[in-house]
Order: sequence, then structure tokens, then C-alpha cells
Amino acid sequence: MVGLLLTPIPNHPLIPPSIEDTQTFSVLRQLWHWVAGWLPSPVTGLLNNVFGTILSWVMRAIAWFLALFSQGWFGVLTGLIVGTTTAFLSWLGWRQWREWRNRRWLKKLPAMESLYQQMLQWTTQKGLGKHPAQTPLEYAKGSYQHHAPATAEVIDEISQAYVSWRYGGHTPNLKRLRERWQGLKKAGKTDK
Repeated sequence: MVGLLLTPIPNHPLIPPSIEDTQTFSVLRQLWHWVAGWLPSPVTGLLNNVFGTILSWVMRAIAWFLALFSQGWFGVLTGLIVGTTTAFLSWLGWRQWREWRNRRWLKKLPAMESLYQQMLQWTTQKGLGKHPAQTPLEYAKGSYQHHAPATAEVIDEISQAYVSWRYGGHTPNLKRLRERWQGLKKAGKTDK
């Protein structure tokens, strides 16, 4: 039995490669080979160089960061400061990117829909967002129970205008609605 296990098979390695050697990033490697097969060789070479350079920079940065921790207390303190700063800047960048994406999405919407979505986002931030099962008019009616009367009135007015625009084809008075909305947001900022 032992002799059968060590018998070489033609065109196969005597010692099979380990799972780590053959399956690390195997799907990514297959995807790259598929994409590279469609691209001209100069483009493939350029992309290999660019990604190789970026990967080497990242690996050097990681090695430098980890080496800080072997330099005593000063290195540990420096490493913690660098790690904390990097995490904070990453979080800040992520938030800014999400806000930019949201603003871009709102600009693509029709004006009345954009105003309605802004109102929903604002009330969600206040902790009193619309439940997905509620209609806009049900939400507007319920807002009188959860918001100050002036706030609920603006929510109701925007919701009524949205429903009449969306389902009735009526043109809303956007100038008035925006003025009321801006007044509500300013009042909300002064309440803090």
C-alpha cells in the first residue's frame, strides 16, 4: 500500500502542491487571465506593471508599519498613532464618499422626488423615519404624533405635494416647498 502512494504518475509532480499554493487568489487569477486574454499584450503588460507597482508599495508600507512595533515603546506609540490616524482618515473618506454619492443620486431625481427623499433622510437621522410599509400620506399623518406641530406641518405639506405630483400629475409649488423645507432645517439646527 505504501509503495502505491509513492509511485510516480507520468506528467504529475511526485509531491503534489499544497492547497495554499494552488488556491490562493485562484478566482482572481482566473478572472485576470480571462481579461488579459481579451486585451492586447502592451495593455496587459502596462496593467501588470501598474498593479505590480501598487502592490509593492502597499507591501512596503505594511512592512514599514509592522517594523515600527519592533522598535521599542517609541515605535509602538508611533505605530498606534499611525494606525489610529489611518483608520480615522479612512472612516472620514468613506463618509465623504457616501455623502457625495447621495448628493449625486438626489441631483439625478426629479425636483419633487429629491425634496421628498431629503425630507425622509432628515427624519430618519432624527430617529423618526418612515417605515417601508407606510404610504407617504400615512407617514405624514403619523408625523403629528412624533414631531412638533410646525415640523409635522411641513412634513405633511411635502408629502401631500409629493403624492399629488407622483400619482396625480400635478405640478407642485417647489419654490414654496423649498422655502418651508429650508426653514425647517434651520429651525432644527437651532434646536440642538
